[in-house]
This record gives sequence, structure tokens and C-alpha cells, in this order.
Amino acid sequence: LSLLPSLPFVSDGAMLTFLSSNIYKTTGKSFKGLAQSGVLVCFNEFNHIEQEVIVGPASWQNQHSVKITSLTTSLTVWDTCTTYKCQKTLEGHDGIVLAFCIQGNKLYSGSADCTIIVWDIQTLQKVNTIRAHDKPVCTLVSSHNIGSSDKTIKVWDTCTTYKCQKTLEGHDGIVLAFCIQGNKLYSGSADCTIIVWDIQTLQKVNTIRAHDKPVCTLVSSHNMLFSGSLKAIKVWDIVGTELKLKKELTGLNHWVRALVASQNHLYSGSYQTIKIWDIQNLECVHVLQTSGGSVYSIAVTNHHIVCGTYENLIHVWDIETKEQVRTLTGHVGTVYALAVISTPDQTKVFSASYDGSLRVLSMDNMI
Repeated sequence: LSLLPSLPFVSDGAMLTFLSSNIYKTTGKSFKGLAQSGVLVCFNEFNHIEQEVIVGPASWQNQHSVKITSLTTSLTVWDTCTTYKCQKTLEGHDGIVLAFCIQGNKLYSGSADCTIIVWDIQTLQKVNTIRAHDKPVCTLVSSHNIGSSDKTIKVWDTCTTYKCQKTLEGHDGIVLAFCIQGNKLYSGSADCTIIVWDIQTLQKVNTIRAHDKPVCTLVSSHNMLFSGSLKAIKVWDIVGTELKLKKELTGLNHWVRALVASQNHLYSGSYQTIKIWDIQNLECVHVLQTSGGSVYSIAVTNHHIVCGTYENLIHVWDIETKEQVRTLTGHVGTVYALAVISTPDQTKVFSASYDGSLRVLSMDNMI
């Protein structure tokens, strides 16, 4: 991991910037400074939520400087079964990879360069590049819907033409999260709301003021919707087009940026922890301790729990014993997204990072 020399903050009294792509407010409550944990926390103008900028006392040099990690924007595929060597580098995006999803034999990656690239999963070749939005593509879901920092949702034909069918407008902030339950699409935004959309008509049917802070992640299971925000997970009963608050889960230490639901459990990621909740009684039944800062992404397979962290790491646990079996390194940026594809022969996990790389992990030899 290569570090650039410590760089001075540049501030006009209201804004703080280091490197050209990161701008942070520093006035009032927006600039949190150095927390006791050694985390420098700011308000990110890119996604409108607070986040750690640099973690660890070694990164805080003095009052005026921090160390910045050097980043790239290529997409890289790695052999993680045996040699852990690079198999192929996929070139295409000109910005960081923020999201992806899988549908059939295609992988869709969304980037800060405002494009979506379509990849063939078998050949790992680029099939198409779509200029999707005027702002970064922040979230993708496999029902052909895409959310962006331009506050819109676009619906795409992914069967033939890869053309936009409709643009859905309604949010007043960046669209950060999606999920689908039945014939409804639920979108969560930095405007603190959840909007309910009818998938057939593509019309907005309800808007719910869900949290006091941005809605970072959504997942549905058992006719319930789970929404994650700052130190909060809210559980909603889905009743037609309405969301009825059922319970708020407590004991969370930071932003909840990752939620995954299985048949029996809900998995939530926060600062250096993954909590496992019983999906019936909504009680926490296990806590996994992680390293590498906040958990930004979680994937669950039949045998493993996988998470991606702010500090570039991917942790793997045995789903039965809850023992950590591996920590994977190699990314040089936050691991924003994980996706799972399972066949009778193999299980693969795809990881996407702030460093612009996309990696393929075979889980079959993770013992």
C-alpha cells in the first residue's frame, strides 16, 4: 500500500479539501474533528452523509495534515482460490466503482464517472457502456433500476436495447439505497425519506419520512422492510402501499451502511461490528467484531458471512461457527459493494471498491 506524503488541508473557512475529488464542510456541526477513537469524521459533500476520512492515530500527523492513500480506477479480477494473483484487469470506468448487481449472466457496475458498464460474467468482457446519469451512479438493483446522486431513479431495458425506459423523480437528495418486495420498489435517500414505487406503473405511491438522517441501506424480508441510518435500524411492516413502524433496533454504534436478510436472520454492519438479529423476534443473537473501520457491505452465502470495510479489507466468517476464517487484502479503497452468485458447482463473491477495482472471489476453498 503506497501512501502519498502528508498533504495540508486547504480551507476557505467553510470548506475543507484534500486531493481534488474530496470536499468536506467544516463549519458548525459538519466538521467533527478527531474523535477519541482516532477517527477523523467529516460531512461528505459527495454522498451527503458523515463518514470517517482517516482512521487510526498514525494517520493524524498534526493539526494541519493527514496521509492520503493513492488510488486507481482500473477493474481487476483476482484468483482467490489458490494463488491470489491477478487474472485480468478490466478497463472501462473512469471513476470509482460505487455499486453493482448481477442479473442472469451479466454483471452491472455503476461508477462515479456516471456510467454503467455491462460485463459478461463468464468471459469477463465488457458488453456495453451506458451513460446513465449526469451525476455518479450510487446504487443498482437487478430489476433494472438505478439510483444516482442527481436525485433520480432510472429504469432500463437490460434485455435488448439498454435504453432508459423512464426517469423517476421525487427525492430531494441522493438516492442511496433500493430494495424490491413484491410489486413495490423502495428507494432510500439522503433526504431522510423512503419512497414507495409501483413497479408495474412506475408511479410514486407513497413517501415516508423514515429517519432524521440519510437512509443509507434498505432490505426486505418476511413482508418487512428494514432501513439503516445513523445508529438506527427501523423495522417496518409492509401494509399495501403503507409502511407501519414495527420496531427500532438499538445498540448500534455508528452509521448502518449495510443490511442483508436471510430466511432466519438480519445482518447489519456498523463501525467494526456486524450484528446478527433473529428475524422473528428482532433480537440481537450474535456480534462479530471486525477491523478496518466501518462495514460498508455484507454478503451471505450458504457457508460464509463476508463483509467489506472502510479500510480496504474483506473479512470472511464461517456462518455456523461464527469464527473468522480469512481476511483478504489487496483493495486500496473502501469496499463499497459485495454481490453473490451461486450455482450448483460454485459460489462467487464480487467486490467493488473506491480504488476502482472489481474482484471475483471463489468461496469454495474458504475453509
